[in-house]
Amino acid sequence: MFDLGGVLEIGDVIDRGVRPAWLAQMCEQRGWDEAELDLRFRNADLPADPPHAVLQDSYRRSFELDTETFSDFWRGFWDWYCGELNTELWHFITTQLVGRFRLAILSNSGPGARVEEEARYELSRNFDPIVYSHEIGVAKPATEAFAVLQQRLGVPYEQTCFVDDSAANLRVAERLGMTAVLHTEGETARVIQTLRRKLELLH
Repeated sequence: MFDLGGVLEIGDVIDRGVRPAWLAQMCEQRGWDEAELDLRFRNADLPADPPHAVLQDSYRRSFELDTETFSDFWRGFWDWYCGELNTELWHFITTQLVGRFRLAILSNSGPGARVEEEARYELSRNFDPIVYSHEIGVAKPATEAFAVLQQRLGVPYEQTCFVDDSAANLRVAERLGMTAVLHTEGETARVIQTLRRKLELLH
């Protein structure tokens, strides 16, 4: 089981509160401060998992964008949200784990993530199930989030390994009986070696 942001996706700064240059420039041009920007994001987000076109329209209206400017905004927003693929870990998964283990994803997420991340990485080719917090209404580290994934996976906790970049999430995983591996950006090679050792015990 893998997390997305900070694990399969790296370099993403949306959760670190770092505004990309294009967004800062847009705010400066429109006279929006941080409070106004946060308000517009809150107004744009829709509960649960709305149709993608509905979500896009909500963002378009909240940020007062025409068709051309919205296209640039939407692409930039998801570049900011997703970061970039962790190619080192992805290579290990697709060459060493596919076909040997069931592979799944549990991600704290926002509306639109499934469509956008699938378009970028075709996650469903290698991972099933893929569980997004905004779709199930509960996020890590709540035990209910892990329970949903475990139920859909159909594998006992004791036979699963979870890779995440949050120590709090991994503490809960360990309490449930899962094997936990902490991923730290810049240390993927170490993480892979740790996974090799731990997965040999589970296989």
